[in-house]
Amino acid sequence: YGGLVESCLIATNTVGGETGCQGAGVFMRGASLLRNSAITHNAVLRNMGATGAGITLVDPLQRAVVRNCLIAGNTVNGYTLAVSGGGVRIHGGHLQNCTVVGNAITGSLPSAGGIGGSGGTVVNALVWGNLAGGQPGGDIATPAICSFSCSPGLTEGERGNVTRAPRFVDAVSGDYHLLPGSPGINAGVNQTWMAGAVDLGGQPRIASRTVDMGAFEHLPPTRTLLILK
Repeated sequence: YGGLVESCLIATNTVGGETGCQGAGVFMRGASLLRNSAITHNAVLRNMGATGAGITLVDPLQRAVVRNCLIAGNTVNGYTLAVSGGGVRIHGGHLQNCTVVGNAITGSLPSAGGIGGSGGTVVNALVWGNLAGGQPGGDIATPAICSFSCSPGLTEGERGNVTRAPRFVDAVSGDYHLLPGSPGINAGVNQTWMAGAVDLGGQPRIASRTVDMGAFEHLPPTRTLLILK
């Protein structure tokens, strides 16, 4: 309901036991900003109509923003009613340069282990390896809200989106930096907030002329000039 949260680890929180529980890690509404933080291993358990274990973002006036965040390993275990958004539930607001990976959702009608919801915008995001009902491919419920993002549920080339694997350095060990040759490098869209900003790792948000997708900017290798006399 307003305010700023930054540079935080929000992890291992749990809600459940009632109808419609959501946002075990973070619930956002109004003119609020969450940036440069990791939201991991939060859970909504045994809940009817459960959504958004990592983050629930609800703002019809489009003022709430999640920026440069890693949202990983969050789980929703719902039953009876449709459940959506193991990592993020978004109904209004903006998800910018986030990496949404390894989240899961189960239940009688599971949908979108990664990002659920039907409003707001998702820009410059990497949404990969999320599970719905124990099966891959349930990354995003509403592809139409996504642009300049990488996920298998999107359409290659539409609104700047790509569907090829993002090529993380070591996803198993939790290193979600990008390897050289990743389709997410220099493939985002620059925004005004990026001037002077840093990524989740504290590096310049734009390392080249165009921002990368996801929470971590890929830094090109340094070059050494050798002068022979």
